[in-house]
Amino acid sequence: MIEASVIFPGDHGPEEFREFIVRQGGQWVENPPNLGPGYGVMQKGDAAVYVTLIPGFVIEMCEEEQLATFRRTVGMDPRSRVAIEIAHSPGSREVAEEFVSRITSEWNGLADWSLAR
Repeated sequence: MIEASVIFPGDHGPEEFREFIVRQGGQWVENPPNLGPGYGVMQKGDAAVYVTLIPGFVIEMCEEEQLATFRRTVGMDPRSRVAIEIAHSPGSREVAEEFVSRITSEWNGLADWSLAR
């Protein structure tokens, strides 16, 4: 899997994240309670992206460069983060870009594509 992430100034919870995924036409997959909250799946044909709201996010999870960019851009510290796993199937990168565009716009986020090469 190829990975990306988005950080946000708002403190977004699992229920709000699930609602966002469903509203965007994605599927929500529940995890057993001992594995934490579920995750979203965004698909178009064979292309797929798996998205997870990081539970217990703390600022120390961010790289210094990412944190500095976020502070310069948004003017505050991030309070939540979404991890994105991009499948290798054709079109998956485009599905990820569409998802990131929508969630960054709605939740005022900043994307990090540095691991998605």
